[in-house]
Amino acid sequence: MLLGTAEFDYVRRLVQDRSGVVLDDTKGYLVESRLRPVMKRHGVRTLADLVGAIRRRNQDALATEVVEAMLTGETAFFRDGAPFEALRNHILPELTRAPRDRPLNIWCAASSSGQEPYSVAMLLVDHYPHLAGGHARIVATDLSSQALVRARSGIFSDIEIGRGVPRDVLGRHFERQDGQYRVAERVKNVVEFRQMNLLRDPPPLPALDLVLMRNVLVYFDGPSRAAVLQRAASMMAHGGYLLLGSSEGAVGDAGLEVVRHGRTRFYRRNSPAWRGAP
Repeated sequence: MLLGTAEFDYVRRLVQDRSGVVLDDTKGYLVESRLRPVMKRHGVRTLADLVGAIRRRNQDALATEVVEAMLTGETAFFRDGAPFEALRNHILPELTRAPRDRPLNIWCAASSSGQEPYSVAMLLVDHYPHLAGGHARIVATDLSSQALVRARSGIFSDIEIGRGVPRDVLGRHFERQDGQYRVAERVKNVVEFRQMNLLRDPPPLPALDLVLMRNVLVYFDGPSRAAVLQRAASMMAHGGYLLLGSSEGAVGDAGLEVVRHGRTRFYRRNSPAWRGAP
């Protein structure tokens, strides 16, 4: 598929307008590879024809499909390891000791096909069963409806399981089904999946004790990053924690204290209001 400048510019404007994600000039190959399946499904032979179809009337569904195809996220169970050790050994114990008259509220943003929220849920089931039994809520959100369908199914391939699931965890929390693996119901019941655009949607979430927003902000431009962080931080409870990706920059110090556990950096909200921006 030959990618023309005009078509590439149209696609990246569409993606940025709808999601805030910025595709730089080096991402032409990514546009080509991600949109091939979309073109095949719709019987379109060239990218120019696909763009032309989007521009016609009543093709908003196709535009949405294109954006979702471009936002397919890289994810894995217990990704990077160290953050989950810090959650298990430091952050969750602290949060469970804090007195509260409501469930512990956890938000996994841009959760893709669900590996991250299910990993957190497995930590709760294994080490904090009283939380997993109804005293904690994990809300996992993503813009992609296709990713959410996969996440809600809780079904993963051998390759996906092999990327991060220890053998003992596999035995406890997965069931073999038709050559794949299905997450056990006791884990699925801890997680609620919702569709959300981080830039546009109002935050229909309760006061948050833990926010996982890993490897998301790196795809946004500066103003979009600031808007997303400000929205997330405004919903954090006093004493709540924010976890970003290891390569993502600091968020400022206005009400957020940097807390390090080993190689993992968290941000803790210590003031009633957060007015800062990165």
